[in-house]
Amino acid sequence: MREWYAPQAAAELLAFRTLVSDYEREDVLSVVLARAARSARRTTHFDLDFPRTPQLDEYWCHKHRHTCRPVATARQFVRRYTLDTIARIKDFAHVRGKGEAAVLHGDARTLALEGRFDGVIEGIVAALRSAAEAIVPGSPVVIVVDDRRDLYPAILERAGLALERRLRRHVNRRTGRRAGEFFEDILVARTAGHAGGANRRAPK
Repeated sequence: MREWYAPQAAAELLAFRTLVSDYEREDVLSVVLARAARSARRTTHFDLDFPRTPQLDEYWCHKHRHTCRPVATARQFVRRYTLDTIARIKDFAHVRGKGEAAVLHGDARTLALEGRFDGVIEGIVAALRSAAEAIVPGSPVVIVVDDRRDLYPAILERAGLALERRLRRHVNRRTGRRAGEFFEDILVARTAGHAGGANRRAPK
C-alpha cells in the first residue's frame, strides 16, 4: 500500500475496507473496493494493465496528450464505481425479469449444445456453425472481433447465419498504450432468413 498508493488514497481505501463487513451485500462492496483500488494506483494512465514500477512524479501522458500527475486520492473512484455498480445491478435486474435462465460455460466447438437457446455470445469462428444449429431461429449470435478485412459476412454465410448489424467501437488507449489506432467490430447475426437489414454497417 505504501509503495503503490499515495498516503491519502491508501487511507481512503483502507477506511472503505473497514466498512465493507458492516453491510449485507459485502460482496458488492468488495467489487467496488477492487475497482477503486485498481484505478487509484500510482501508475500512468496509459499503462493500467501491467505497471512495473510506481509512478511518483509528473509524466507526459500518451493517453491524454498532456502532462499528468499520479493519483493522490481514491474517494472519486469509490464514488464513481459505487454509483456505476448500483446502476449495473439495476439494469441487470430489469432485463433479468422473473424467469429462470440457464447459462452454459464452455468452448462451443466441443460443448454439447442440446436443446434450443435464446442467444449465443462467442468469439470463436469454429463455433459458429454449432451455434447456428443450436440457437432458436431468429435469436442473435453476437461476435466481437477485429473484422478490418470484412471477412465475416462470408464466414457467417457458410455457418448458416446472416449479418444483421455491425457496430464499430474505438478501443485504442483504453488501458494500455498502443502503437496505432485500433477498432473492434461487434457483429450481430441471425440464422438465415431471420435477419433484417443484412450487411448494414454503422457509421464509423
